[in-house]
Amino acid sequence: MLLFTLTAIALTAATLGIVVRRYPEEIHSTTRPRTLADSITIDQMSTHLDQLQRIANSGGGTRAISTAGFNNTLDYITTYLTQNTNLLLKKQYFDASTSRLASNPILISHMNNQQINYTYETNFTLMTNSGSANFGTGVRAAVIPDIGCTEDNWQAASGTVALVKRGCNFVDMANLAAKSGVVGLMIYNDGTDCDRYALITGAVPPNTSYPALFLSYPVGLALANAAQNTSINTSVIINVAYVSAISVGNICADTLTGDPTKTIVVGSHSDGVPAGSGINDNGRRESLFDHV
Repeated sequence: MLLFTLTAIALTAATLGIVVRRYPEEIHSTTRPRTLADSITIDQMSTHLDQLQRIANSGGGTRAISTAGFNNTLDYITTYLTQNTNLLLKKQYFDASTSRLASNPILISHMNNQQINYTYETNFTLMTNSGSANFGTGVRAAVIPDIGCTEDNWQAASGTVALVKRGCNFVDMANLAAKSGVVGLMIYNDGTDCDRYALITGAVPPNTSYPALFLSYPVGLALANAAQNTSINTSVIINVAYVSAISVGNICADTLTGDPTKTIVVGSHSDGVPAGSGINDNGRRESLFDHV
């Protein structure tokens, strides 16, 4: 049973038989899978999906974890199951770590005291698994020769924010950066074709301790040219902050009958993505289990 942002219905019967209050008779474990499937209609599913959409609309357009939409989804599930079944419900709350940003990352460069503030998701983006950072003052930017694929490329990188052109595997590059003792990593696109100027989504290894950014080709090239010019003092400030922990809810529902040593567990996510209502992914399975 998944315990992270999951609503699980644990069935302590040998099959998916559930005692539902609106029916006078008890559905025993002899219920056939085909019979169960035939009992589910599009209209029944749509009723739940429509309600999930209304919940998202009233909660800022999302049902993502640790939002009003998520908590209202849990309340809807609990209310529905309480009113329509005799399942034994249990709601749990716990804190979970997250990669959600507390605010947009900051990148500022200083070139001989000329300050440039860069725009997040236009000039630079955060790489997946990047560490946090809060530079109080500027840190020297150092250009890594070639494309940073070999250990000898990183000999002078200790204590700097390494700036390296795209070309080597990101994970290999990040591991070499960590081994060399960098305090930050900036990879920039290589500009070799028209589709190699903009930002891309890349990843560094999990638990990376330093901030890792990906820069557009124009921004990276300008920084590299300045950092390689000995008459220019080039430094950068990077701030990356994550939400420390979020509250997550979990609902378990058990049948009152059945053999507790033969438990069948089915479940679905009760959340949605931050960018939408989560109807076309998690919401479909959630509606199915609500009805079943």
